[in-house]
Amino acid sequence: MMACDPPPSLEALENAVNTLYFARDNNFPASPLSKSASIKNLQKSILSQIAAFQSAPDTPNTPNTPNLKSILAYLHGATLSIDDTYNPEASSHLQKSVKLNPSGAFCVRGWTLLGVSFWKRGNSMSSSAATWKEGLNFLREAETCFKNAVERCNVEGSASLKDKKQLYRLFSMLMRQLPPSALSEDGSEVAIDVAKCSVEMAKKAVALDVSDGESWYILGNGYVSTFFTGGEKSGNVSTLTMAIKVYDKAESLWQTAEQHQIDSQLVTGCVSPDLYYNRATVHLYMEDYISALKDLENTKKIDPFFSHDVESRIQNDVVGWCSKICGLVKSKGGVVKGEKRLKAVRKEVNKMRLAFEAAREKVSTEGEEKKEKDENNTTTKPTKTVHLKILMGLGESSKTPNSFLVLDGSGECMVLSVYLLSGVGRGVREGDVVTVLEAEVRMVGIPGNVYKNIHVIEPTRTVLINGQAVRRQEIAPTKMRMNNSGYL
Repeated sequence: MMACDPPPSLEALENAVNTLYFARDNNFPASPLSKSASIKNLQKSILSQIAAFQSAPDTPNTPNTPNLKSILAYLHGATLSIDDTYNPEASSHLQKSVKLNPSGAFCVRGWTLLGVSFWKRGNSMSSSAATWKEGLNFLREAETCFKNAVERCNVEGSASLKDKKQLYRLFSMLMRQLPPSALSEDGSEVAIDVAKCSVEMAKKAVALDVSDGESWYILGNGYVSTFFTGGEKSGNVSTLTMAIKVYDKAESLWQTAEQHQIDSQLVTGCVSPDLYYNRATVHLYMEDYISALKDLENTKKIDPFFSHDVESRIQNDVVGWCSKICGLVKSKGGVVKGEKRLKAVRKEVNKMRLAFEAAREKVSTEGEEKKEKDENNTTTKPTKTVHLKILMGLGESSKTPNSFLVLDGSGECMVLSVYLLSGVGRGVREGDVVTVLEAEVRMVGIPGNVYKNIHVIEPTRTVLINGQAVRRQEIAPTKMRMNNSGYL
């Protein structure tokens, strides 16, 4: 800025900071380096404008704004906080802002961004065994800042609709990182369903503005977290189904936002690449490879920065996996060689089938009456029980359930996918005969590589291993990595 240039107005500074964050979250150039350079240049320009504003002598045009120093401290801290890494200078400015103005204009933004600053510091320390406890303390400090912001949300003039939505979205994200317990006022430990709290915060953001796609997206992440992290509805597949529906809603809203002004910014209708990436991860877990492939391609199309990781997932988790499994199904894993071996396996499976059918004949009279009633009810969906020989395990991963190459009583080879098995206890082993109640055979894969699959979501209710039920202690949620680029 030239010395003769007039200092910018306070409104211009605020708009410049808003533009800085908008550019970070909505600009996806081919080169990540060019984006970083652009953000750094814009940040440098804003910092020089803030310095010019602060050093300019008072004039009749100088704004007589209450808590001017607090607002400038907030704008300074916000500008320095644009990176994902912790910045102590930014934290200092933000602490000054909330100290000077704990409950007036800009205070919700100040408390929110200060919470994000503590959050970043906590994350930077949580990866080390020596500092993770201290890191957790900073995450708790972030939670306290967000609570302070929530308390001030209803004070007139303290927060815009945009401020409130962003606060609840961030609070939802933070809750997913906190441990499932906290200290009460008397110092005792109290259990907390952090996944449930995350969903509740995201719902508050949605309720403020049902047309905001970002809030729906954060809600989708909350539902996914609920399924995978051991919350109240952990392992309930309806939670994942709900997540997909909410992601679809977010995508639709983002797409229809094209050429509309939202929060005083022109939105181009670009869906967040994180949405496609996370939804693809859920589709992979549900073994919907066609939908996963589509979402991964969209991720790469929107943000080239994802290209290497996305291409790796496409080749390894979709194309490579489906090709590998089809080859194993065709060859029966190379385990069943020759007609003699095939007959022996079929005989073992059919022996288990006969034993199961004999046991079923001994059901109580009440059970027989229920069976007869079900047969007379034309609205009841017919179910099928299958008995399968485990030929080999197909590996475990965070993206897919436990999968096994199996052979049925007719000698046909397919894949059995069992969800939520923890690996604790006996589990499923090579050579076992597994009985699946209410089995539904489906075709999965991608064009050119499709195979038969039996999908088991509730193993404690529908699976017997060598005639024995799966025990409750053998069930545990699977961990899953989701992506969120940026805190604000």
